Amino acid sequence: MYFLVITSNVMLTGPLETHTIEQARILFDINTYSVMRTVHCVLPIMKKQRDGKIIVLSNQAGITGLPFHGIYCATKFAIEGFLEALAPEGLAFNVL
Repeated sequence: MYFLVITSNVMLTGPLETHTIEQARILFDINTYSVMRTVHCVLPIMKKQRDGKIIVLSNQAGITGLPFHGIYCATKFAIEGFLEALAPEGLAFNVL
């Protein structure tokens, strides 16, 4: 069995108006796109071998909006949706 464990987590806190779009881009690149890129690289191998587990460690920010964490929560919500959509696709190949 092959495992992929991802723990990307960079936080940005404070009122939305105190942050720049560039800060948001950096946060999305680390917390969201890096996870997607990693899964994108590994998933075809797991599908071909018909075996694998993808584990992404997150926190409640991916399911509940937290005050003064808007951009951070958006990055975590994005991954939650990505993995929910991906789950049925992987299941057909014994990738959980």
